[in-house]
Amino acid sequence: MFAVILHYNMNWSRLCEICSSKENRITFLQNRGLLHNQRVCPEGHAMKLRLSDKEDRWRCQKGGCNTQFQLKSGTWLEGSHVAYKDIILFIYSFFLVI
Repeated sequence: MFAVILHYNMNWSRLCEICSSKENRITFLQNRGLLHNQRVCPEGHAMKLRLSDKEDRWRCQKGGCNTQFQLKSGTWLEGSHVAYKDIILFIYSFFLVI
C-alpha cells in the first residue's frame, strides 16, 4: 500500500520542501490517497476545503446546507491528532528502514 506514497527519488531536500507549508503537506497526502481530494455532502453538494489554525474542514458550498467534515474524517487518520508533518516524516523514516 505505501509503495506509492514515497517516490524512489525522495530525498531530504524534497521532504523539507513538502513540509514547508501546511498546504504542501496536505497536497502531498491528498496526492497519495491518504486524505480526500474532494468531498460531497450527504445532499450531493460539492464541498470546499477550508484550512485554519484551529482545524481543517470540508464545508458544503450550497447555501442553507451547513454540512461539515473534518479533513481527516473517512480516512485512516480519522480521530488522530498527529500533525501532517509528523505523518509524512514517519512514512519517510519507515521507508528508510525497509
